[in-house]
Amino acid sequence: MVLVMDNSVYKNLQRIRLPFGTHQPEFKILPPSSIQHRPYLSPVEAYLALNNVTFDYVALGFDSKTNDYKVIRFVCFTYYHNPFVTRTFANIEEEQRYAYPHYEFQVELYSSRSDSWKEIPCPNHTPTDSNYLDGICYWKTNTEACLGLILPFDLTNEEFSILPFPEMGRSCLQYNDNVVVFNGSLNVIAY
Repeated sequence: MVLVMDNSVYKNLQRIRLPFGTHQPEFKILPPSSIQHRPYLSPVEAYLALNNVTFDYVALGFDSKTNDYKVIRFVCFTYYHNPFVTRTFANIEEEQRYAYPHYEFQVELYSSRSDSWKEIPCPNHTPTDSNYLDGICYWKTNTEACLGLILPFDLTNEEFSILPFPEMGRSCLQYNDNVVVFNGSLNVIAY
């Protein structure tokens, strides 16, 4: 399977190569998402303006129960201080806090059977690298206390869950780690 995605919100081009049992490669261009995206002004704080939209943390997997290939992606909305809104800050710390970007995520799921996208509830964790094994997509993530977590998404019931990392005996700031599929099982490599 090959998943090709263009990170442009305007082109919204996504292609997947699905193994249909033929010797000819078959590509499917995914339709644009019909999901309502976030507004230009942040729904959280109106003085933040949308600066960028990216499609990040993408995974492709197969739901054997419904015989369906699915693509799951996190849509990242990056907001910065709106230059057209005047804001008075109480102190320098508050002003510095709003100098940095504010991120909001939306999760979208594509089904090859229905040839459409739908929005699914977004977890409270920001994922990184993805893996796929036996109908479940896995992402590595961390808590604010820097404890490693695995964020599984079951393609059949279309729900996220949380798995803790194996006990490493120290903070994730003290080592590098990766979640990988090896010999048919999910593994954490710490180095």
